Amino acid sequence: MAHREGQIRIEYEGRISRDLHECLAAFRGVRVKGNSPLVLEAREPEDVLNRILRYLGDDQMMVRRVELRSARAH
Repeated sequence: MAHREGQIRIEYEGRISRDLHECLAAFRGVRVKGNSPLVLEAREPEDVLNRILRYLGDDQMMVRRVELRSARAH
């Protein structure tokens, strides 16, 4: 099965919750490239985004915009 590499960029106000930090640390194939905005590089960005959506509604973090960019299949 081909893997799709890509990037997730999340513009937000406030701060990233501890739960989201822990969730991101547990992922394999995900690298945090920036914190403000939050920029993630991932092997399966669509899957990562679906798995972190529940954390983006946290009271500590007001999400303004989410971008998903798929780069290429491997």
